Amino acid sequence: MPNLQYMLIEQDTVEVEVFRHSDSWRPSYYYWGDVVVLESVGLSLSVESIYERVRNEDVSCFLTDKNPQLSLLFTLSY
Repeated sequence: MPNLQYMLIEQDTVEVEVFRHSDSWRPSYYYWGDVVVLESVGLSLSVESIYERVRNEDVSCFLTDKNPQLSLLFTLSY
């Protein structure tokens, strides 16, 4: 199955790993601002969309740095 691939998503930090059979199972790493492309299913996902509903310190820090007005929202939601 040369198109086989799988994705691991970290829950405590913002990091996505994708392993592809066609790439000798070497991991590709994705972070904020990156887009993960899963060729086998014709899907592209932004890392932000993967972590959209995750509430942890890493995600909160990134979002508040990107938009300081969100800092109050994340303070209230914890």
